[in-house]
Amino acid sequence: MTDMNTQNSPDSSDWQGLPEQESPINKPEMPSQTPPNGIPEQPTSVPAEQQTVFITPQTVSPILSYLIMGLTILFFIGQQLSSYLFDADLILVFFAKVNPAIVSGELWRLVTPVLVHGGIIHIGLNMYALYILGRDVESLFGHGRFVLLYLLSAFGGNVLSFAFSEAISVGASTAIFGLIGAQAVFIGKNRKIFGNRARQMLFRIGMILLLNFAISVVPGSSIDMWGHLGGLLAGAVFSILAAPKLEIARKDGRLILAEKTAKTVIFLAFLMVLLAFGVILFFAIRKAKGL
Repeated sequence: MTDMNTQNSPDSSDWQGLPEQESPINKPEMPSQTPPNGIPEQPTSVPAEQQTVFITPQTVSPILSYLIMGLTILFFIGQQLSSYLFDADLILVFFAKVNPAIVSGELWRLVTPVLVHGGIIHIGLNMYALYILGRDVESLFGHGRFVLLYLLSAFGGNVLSFAFSEAISVGASTAIFGLIGAQAVFIGKNRKIFGNRARQMLFRIGMILLLNFAISVVPGSSIDMWGHLGGLLAGAVFSILAAPKLEIARKDGRLILAEKTAKTVIFLAFLMVLLAFGVILFFAIRKAKGL
């Protein structure tokens, strides 16, 4: 999702990587040529409502998505080396979501599980999802908002998993489901920009969530449904408050899609969601301690 082509009005569009071009509105009319009979032709003009306007969204390079992928892969290599050298996966031992360890004060385990995976298929699927979703979300949300979203989704997912599941849990799925929630909210907030494609995109996201839920309730499934749900909720709620709301503006003679969400609003949204899951964590720890 990089460039946008709108027809008939700047309020409806398809978002499909079109090249940057000058708006036809701004192009000077070419002088008419005089035909051989000496009678000049009258220039034909296209009504403004029928002109095609090329709009470029303001995006950033998704470098953090690639850095997170690289760090996660390094952790996985460390897991394999640890298992080979010490006959134990020490990274999993110290960084997985383990409820008794969290109760004893190892609160980093509410975020670090996103760097730990249970096998090559597990990390392969998650990194592919991060490659697809991370680039799209980061390019539109920006670096700072993306990293807040990723960490918040990881925290929210592991908090809900801690509160409702005793199982040891690892994987980037909590954060990835936060990205899914954020993308769904972003599309919904900008449905006028996306036009008819918004409904199709939201439908595909809904099918992904439904399929994941169906797999998670199959007997013997190892999917952490609570972790996915917590990440999804954290990402969606944060994005309701802080996701970009695009508006059409003019810059350097071109129409662009811009948004002006204040940094204060983004930071307050982060604190509000963090506090909400912090309250859940507080009562879950009290319950685990029998208080």
